[in-house]
Amino acid sequence: ATTTTTTTTAAAAAATSAAAAAATATSATTSATSAAATSATMSLSEKKSEFEVDDTHRVLTTQQLAMPPRVLLGPGPSNAAPRVLAAIGQRQVGHLDPSFLKIMDETQELMRYAFQTKNKITIPVSGTGSAAMESTFANLIERGDKVLIGVAGYFGVRMVDMANRYGAQVVQLNKPWGSYWTRDELAAALKEHKPKVLALVHADTSTGVSQPLEGVGQLCHDHGALLLVDAVTSLGGMPLFVDDWGIDACYSGSQKCLSCPPGIAPVTFSQRAMDVVMSRKTPVANWYLDMTAVAKYWGGARTYHHTAPINMVYAMREALRLVAEEGLAERWRRHQRTAEMFWNGLRQLGIKLFVEDDARRLPSLTAVCIPDGVDGKAVTKYMLAHYNLEIGGGLGELGGKVWRVGLMGFNSRPENVALALVALQDAIRSTTRIDSSSGKNSDALASVMDRGVRFHAASDPVSLSNMFSALPGSLTESLRDENLNAVWQHYDADGSGYLDLPEIHVLVKHIFSQWQKEMEGHSASDDDDSAYGSSFIQAVKLYLQDEQSVLLLGFVCVCVVALFSLSITTITTATSTTAAAATTTTTTTTTTTT
Repeated sequence: ATTTTTTTTAAAAAATSAAAAAATATSATTSATSAAATSATMSLSEKKSEFEVDDTHRVLTTQQLAMPPRVLLGPGPSNAAPRVLAAIGQRQVGHLDPSFLKIMDETQELMRYAFQTKNKITIPVSGTGSAAMESTFANLIERGDKVLIGVAGYFGVRMVDMANRYGAQVVQLNKPWGSYWTRDELAAALKEHKPKVLALVHADTSTGVSQPLEGVGQLCHDHGALLLVDAVTSLGGMPLFVDDWGIDACYSGSQKCLSCPPGIAPVTFSQRAMDVVMSRKTPVANWYLDMTAVAKYWGGARTYHHTAPINMVYAMREALRLVAEEGLAERWRRHQRTAEMFWNGLRQLGIKLFVEDDARRLPSLTAVCIPDGVDGKAVTKYMLAHYNLEIGGGLGELGGKVWRVGLMGFNSRPENVALALVALQDAIRSTTRIDSSSGKNSDALASVMDRGVRFHAASDPVSLSNMFSALPGSLTESLRDENLNAVWQHYDADGSGYLDLPEIHVLVKHIFSQWQKEMEGHSASDDDDSAYGSSFIQAVKLYLQDEQSVLLLGFVCVCVVALFSLSITTITTATSTTAAAATTTTTTTTTTTT
């Protein structure tokens, strides 16, 4: 019995000793692991201290964007249509996503309608109008090619510069700024110089002149040349027929008559032009704008070339949808009527138009002669500061000689004409001091400052009925049964038989108020006009209530950020709780084991 007891005691002692040794080993391992972790942490801390970041430009005082609601009546950009701004904010997808490929197809088809062409290569260039311009020169010209360029304004000069950079043999067809060429003049130049390309500006933004193009394409083809056309300020605002006029390459911009933000630009190449591109002896000198590669992405192959500006394509598609909904013919007529209303007002003020020929004056942009004795820059600054209205100054040879006023796309509306005329006259009055000793111009300037703009119901070219006809069809229809004379007399506050600008402004507000009531009673699918009306109501609300829109957007953003922060906090808390629970369990297990 004694032996058995001794053996049992020895076994127990051995077991106790083994357990103690194991515990010591575990403790040592834990200490080693802890030391290694501490060492790793110190190492990471030391590494962090190695990055010496320069915080000079780490600006933390910038404010959230809140841009002023300008009325952009300059040469561009024009105000984007609200539906376009809504489209650009849609969520992104990949540039090869099936849903985006469908949008690409729709954009190309709508663009063909705007250009009036069946050209397969009709695409939006990833860049501004100048990028689209360069794409035409880069693809059609090889070093040594002869290019004939019409120069009668700033953008003809730019064409010359661009063609020279691609090694072309440039022949300038020069005329005074504000001029245009007849078909006979162009035929003679083609016969004499025999160029590969004739390049013309259809609507010169610097001068406000339109170049007639009917028959010019056929002239070029008869002489073995291609016709390249700048339509930056004409696409969507005045007649343009790419196929019927035989245009081989035509480019435009998004930010003018299409009322889309700048950053994407329409371009179209005829099959004749693409045959020239595909048979080049040398690669296109501009990789980014090489149509032999870009066309594969926008064509059936969908071969990757560069990442398309996805949201800008959304915007372009919506801008072109607006063109299609309104219809090109009606859109062109609207621009013409609005421009004529503006021209009439300027004449009543005694202010001259730079382009004297009504038939050659752009409906989308008017060059207005700055009266002698008036500081043009002071006037534009005054209009911006006091009316939130932007107009442009002259470019190149016309710098300081003209203002450039754009009534393009979404901005081509009667109320903008009234605002522009009121603001312009007030700015001239407020920034100009007449010195009677200054000579003959003092009387003329005084006349400009003292005159008022009035529209007469019966005799004025822009009568009340014409004002109504300048608006979309549904509004005209709703007012057709009203007694126009009675309406006129109601707003002719002083009984003069004329409506001056303040009275016109009140009338226009009434017209659009009535239209809004009408449109709110229709569904957007009733007809094209009601759909257009709904978009206009949306436009008015966004345009006139910009601050409220910003506040609403800000509120939504705050809510999203708050929910995101709450989610992160909840996840973090849950993670911390789980970790704490795990620690407690580990401690309990260790204690039990011990």
